[in-house]
Order: sequence, then C-alpha cells, then structure tokens
Amino acid sequence: MIYIDFETRSEVDIKKSGAWVYSLHPSTEILCMAVKVDHTDVFLLKPEQFDGSNTNLTLFNCVNHVKSYISNGVLVEAHNAFFEKAIWHNIMVKRYGWPEIKPEQWRCSASVAAYHALPRSLGGAGKILGLSTIKDDEGKRVMLQLSKPKPRVGGFFEQQEYPEKFQTLYDYCKSDVEAEYAIANKLGGLPNRELKVWQLDQKINERGVHIDIDAVNKSLKILGEYSEKLEKELDILTEGKITTVGQRARILEWCKERGEELPGLTKADVEQALKTVEDAKVKRVLEIRQALSKTSTAKYEAMKNSTAPDGRIRDVLMYHGASTGRWSGKLVQFQNLPRGSIKDMATAIKLIKQGSASSIEMLTDDVMGFMSSAIRGMVCAPQGKKLLVADFAAIEARVLGWLAGSEKMLNQFRNGEDLYKDMASNIYRVDVKDVTAEQRQLGKAAILGAGYGMGAPKFYETCLSWGIKVHEGLAKTAINTYRQTYHHVRQLWYDQEKAAHTAVRTGNRVECGKTIWFMQDDFLKCQLPSGRCLHYYKPELKMKQNDWGESIELSYLAEKMGKAFRNGTYGGKLVENITQAVARDLMADAMLRIEDEGFNIVLSVHDELVAEIPQQTALQNPLERFCNLMAATPNWAKDCPVAAEGWEGINYKK
Repeated sequence: MIYIDFETRSEVDIKKSGAWVYSLHPSTEILCMAVKVDHTDVFLLKPEQFDGSNTNLTLFNCVNHVKSYISNGVLVEAHNAFFEKAIWHNIMVKRYGWPEIKPEQWRCSASVAAYHALPRSLGGAGKILGLSTIKDDEGKRVMLQLSKPKPRVGGFFEQQEYPEKFQTLYDYCKSDVEAEYAIANKLGGLPNRELKVWQLDQKINERGVHIDIDAVNKSLKILGEYSEKLEKELDILTEGKITTVGQRARILEWCKERGEELPGLTKADVEQALKTVEDAKVKRVLEIRQALSKTSTAKYEAMKNSTAPDGRIRDVLMYHGASTGRWSGKLVQFQNLPRGSIKDMATAIKLIKQGSASSIEMLTDDVMGFMSSAIRGMVCAPQGKKLLVADFAAIEARVLGWLAGSEKMLNQFRNGEDLYKDMASNIYRVDVKDVTAEQRQLGKAAILGAGYGMGAPKFYETCLSWGIKVHEGLAKTAINTYRQTYHHVRQLWYDQEKAAHTAVRTGNRVECGKTIWFMQDDFLKCQLPSGRCLHYYKPELKMKQNDWGESIELSYLAEKMGKAFRNGTYGGKLVENITQAVARDLMADAMLRIEDEGFNIVLSVHDELVAEIPQQTALQNPLERFCNLMAATPNWAKDCPVAAEGWEGINYKK
C-alpha cells in the first residue's frame, strides 16, 4: 500500500470551486507530496524532484519505485481521496508525466473512518481514536497561509523568502501521511461490499452532474436585478433608514417605531408577523426581507463556481455522510434543494434564458419563489441525452414494517392501500372514504413521525412546524393510535434496546429479529440484514434520571464541532438508525445493479436516483427497466415490499 498527501496552493477558493475545478485551474500548484510505502518512513518530494532529478540516489530510487508500483497496480490510499485523485490526474499526470492511478487502485481512510461512524477529518478521527499521530494545529495554520495568495498584497509566499514556514508545511504534510497510516492501521479497510459501493460513489462523483450554465448565469442576472430593485424600494419605504435586509437591528427598531414590535427576524418570526402586522409599510418591508432571505442566490453562485469547463459539477456526493451510511451533499448541496412548485420545468428554464427580472415579474408576483423553484431545473441532460429519475416510495415506512414483522403494515403496502388515510380514519374515527385532505395530512405525519418512539409533545411541535393544524389532545390521540395499530413497531423499540444493552453488558452476540448486536474492537456493532454493520464507539451503560424516574442509558463516543462527547441513545433512536441504514443498503444495491446495466448514474438525492442515457437508445422501455431495477430486492430483503416510480425528461424537477 502507498499512502500519499499533497499540499497545494491556488488563486481559487477550493471551498467554493470544489476539488475538480480547483485542480484544473492554471494557478494551482503542488507545493509538496509526502509518500509512505507500507510501513517504511515517509519521504517528501517537491515539484522540482518529481522527475527524479535534483535528488540524491536514495530519493531517485524512491521516485522510480513509486512510479513502478503505481504502474503495476499497487493500492494508493489518501484521506478524502477525491482531492488527491483530482490533483494526481490533472497535475501529476498531465504536467509531470507520472503514471495514471486506476480507479480500482484508490482507497480512502476518511471513508473508512466514516464507515465506522467516526469523524471524517484526519485530526478528529485521530483524536477520538486516541492515536499518538494526530493533526498539527500550527502546521494547519501555516498550510492555510501558504495555500492562497497573501491578503491585500496578492502573490504567494515563496520558499526562498519564508524557509521556516515551508519547512513547517513539509513536516505537516509528512505528519498527515503518518496520521492517515495510523488510522488505516487501526481500522483496516472497507468490507468488500462497501468497497464496491465506495468505488461506485467515486465513479459517479468523477462523472459529474451536467448543469445548464447559461441558465445559471441568466438566473444570477435576474436575481441581481430583482434584488437591486427590492433594496431600492426598501430604501424609499424607510426613508433611507434601512438599505439592506441584513440590517437586522435597524429593521427591528424601525418596526418598533411604527408600532410593530417583533421578537426577531428568523424565518418563523417573519412568517408569523406577516399574518398579524397592520402597518402596510412594515408588512412590505418584511415581505422584502422574506424574499431576499431565500437561499436561491447562494445556490446559483455555488453552481457557477463549481461547474467545470465541460459543464459538469463533480464530487457532489459524500459517501457515508451520515452514521447510518446515507449519502450527504457537498458544494451545491443537492440533498437540500427547495421542493418548488414549477410543473413545466423545461418551459421555466426557457423563460429564464430569454428573460429579465421584469419579464419574470410579468409571470408571477413571487419572483424569488419562482427562481428558487427553478434551481432543480439547472441540472439537465447534455445534448443528445435525457434524464431518468426514480425514487423509492415510502421506503422508510416499508422497511420499518418489514423489520418489525408488522404484517398489517406490509399487507397495506402490498395491496396498494393508502396508509396515511387509514391512519387518519383510526385517529378521527371516520370511514376511510370520508377522510379529508387535512385529516390525511395528520395521518401522514403519524406514519412518518411516530415510528421511532416520538412522544405526543414532540409530535405536536413537529406537526405545527409542518403547518398541520393540531391541538395537544389530538397529538396524543395520534401517537396512541399509531402505537396500538402498529404494536409490532413499538415492541421493536424495546427489543432492540434490550439487545444492544445485553451485548454491551455481556459481550455476547445477541440476535434481535433481522439484526445481530455484538462487541468488537471497542465498537458496539449492529449487523444489518445486508451484512453491513452500524458502529457505536466505546459504548457505556449508566443510570440516568428522567422525568419518569431512573433508567439505564446506552451512550457512545461521538464528535461535534471538533469536540468528543458521549451521545445517549434509546430504543426508538436505534430503530431509526437501523431502518435508515437498511433503506440506504437497498439504495446502494440498486445503484450497483443500475450501473451494471449500463445506466450512467449522475446523482443520488435521498431516496431518488438520477441517471443519463442517450435519447436514442436500443433499450426497450428504459424508464420501466430503470424503475424495475431500482425496486428489485436482493436476497437479504426478498420479502420487503419495495416500490419505485419515476419519470424522464431533460431538466431535473421534483
């Protein structure tokens, strides 16, 4: 195994551009590369040594050996490997002529840490594991200083001017490789199945998602024009007292002067105030604040900054972004796009590309809402191709019923019944056919929210946050009804908690339904039906005082904001972890099947997959095939009623 780490500098902000665009920029340079081969000492190479010249014989031999190892397929590990992959491909290969590292050769210690539900960061993982080789804070400070142009004056720090700083950087780079090696040595690699999933994740990230960059630029122009117009109106309305919506204190004071005192200007505060304020000018100021506070502009800017010259954004998915194994997002955060209300996305994008703020205003009185809804449509198929999009239907509820052995719930899914209506009919004690749309919303909230042990007070708050009308008594009725209707789910909470506690207390393997709990190498592990494990590091059982008395609490070591803490958990939460993890494994298996069939996946958003295919394809009914592949259940979940539905088109939409 070869372990590597690069330190680089560039005029480009990698946090905005992403690793791929960063690596392509002509100003991006490698400052040094640290290399470790198996358990040997780390050696450092500077750019002038990449061809083997300007080195002593030992280093010359090291360079040649590493090149030979790579050409012969030796594995190469990095921490957050996509960055090293981008630098290697676009700089080491293209500028310096080093051999290409094949996709199957790469490994990533950050992904191994994430698989074990540990921090992804090198320092965070090292600290929580108690490793002696951890990140150097002073080295990190110097690295950040040398990686970008000097503030105000421009230009980079140069080695001949600041030899001490560069020596600190070199030592830091070498220590990173030692830390990376220590983590890999402690945790090992990914299991074979997960390695395939990670390799597919990398393939999707390298393929990238195609963006209509012309529409993005036009959108930014429209947003700029409309924002300028609203801020001019704000200035006139307040007679120059408020010039931007970011002047929070001034807005609150101005509203107070006009007899409208607000508790704050959060999204919820503004929404509530708009229902009650009587002063017309205050109401309009709040409407402007609400419009300009939407995240649309930031999303469009992120798309513009991270789109490569070929029109694609790469590295937008984070493998094992959650402890359950689910993917999370990077850069544009496609996992967190506004749902939107646009039905005909292709026409909306056409209007944006042809129009201006004033022309959009002629179509809608909510320009910002329209532009927010249109963000999804910036993702599109390139010329000659189309998108296939499919998502799992109510996957968590289906998996939860399957794990709990609730035949009632499973049969409802198998028979195509509406669980939300059925739950509402039980809550309100009316016939299913008489359930109103409003009542169904509460039934839906119960199905989606009550499966993991949520109590009535929390359910009440959740319903209010979702805009569902409910009173405390009705919330209690909904929770009790769910628990009575699906009593197997309730029992699952207690069974999983008992099994986890027993495994920690005795060290024995404990079977619980479709899972197995056991202790191994400081981890409490829960083996899922797929064979993958959930991890809880250094678990403990302690008595805890609750509102209802004392009980034993299971906790494990986790990290938040760079600090380790003990995170308590309970039966409902464990069931939530298991359910989401099983749903994720169904998604991972579907991705492997779909990719093997020749569909090019470009994006995964929660329970949804997006793929590109040629518009003219020999496949018969490609969408039907795509959905069938997604819904097919592996042997380990053969009786779980998985279903998927989808659509095809040019522009992504909800």
